[in-house]
Amino acid sequence: PMLAITEHLLTTVQIPSLHFYYGARSDADLVLLERLLRLGDLGAAVSLSAEQASGAAVDDHSLAPVREGRVIDHVASDWTQLAEHDIYLAGPVGMVDAALRILVRGGDAKADRVFFDRFIA
Repeated sequence: PMLAITEHLLTTVQIPSLHFYYGARSDADLVLLERLLRLGDLGAAVSLSAEQASGAAVDDHSLAPVREGRVIDHVASDWTQLAEHDIYLAGPVGMVDAALRILVRGGDAKADRVFFDRFIA
């Protein structure tokens, strides 16, 4: 869903900037890299992270090296001022809940500007 929303925004709406963060448990769990490359080609800043990352570029694609650590921690450290931004989240319940705690309760993101989809197994 996040890829589809992002592709739609980049191809139909004129927005000043869009940053797409994608996280996984390990480098091997990062998938749909061709679609992520397309987001970059369309103008998005794409950031990849893995809790256990090697720091190397993934599959020789021209995406930035994978950052080690939780994706939400990278978002929080990269963006200390989020009050004027819309934030879209998708992932496991624990990740979404942690993101809400960090960005809204612990940061300045506005709850009414955070949209999310919790993946329930």
